[in-house]
Amino acid sequence: MTTREKTNLTKTADNIVSLLRNQGLKASKPEDLGRCIESYVEYGSSIVRLIFFEPRYSDSIIVKLTTSAIGDCDESLYTPTGLYVLARDEQEAIENIMRKLRLVTIQSNTA
Repeated sequence: MTTREKTNLTKTADNIVSLLRNQGLKASKPEDLGRCIESYVEYGSSIVRLIFFEPRYSDSIIVKLTTSAIGDCDESLYTPTGLYVLARDEQEAIENIMRKLRLVTIQSNTA
């Protein structure tokens, strides 16, 4: 990931986490893991990991939601549990994250 890409991804992750906090959720400060950025969000009685990935071929926002805290960026990308958000902008990302938070916690409770 280039420095510019990393800066854009960091900014996007920071903005989305801030918007989630504005929705009343508790969220950790995004942490740069090298190939991705992660943050944790408290949703009900669950902790959901948000993993932000830099898109290769578009300007989309890509976020994986999972209740699994295990694995680095690559492992998280290919782990079969969790749901993805693909969005054109931060507002669309927030709407989809809010909708999928409930689904990913239900998914983890039935696994």
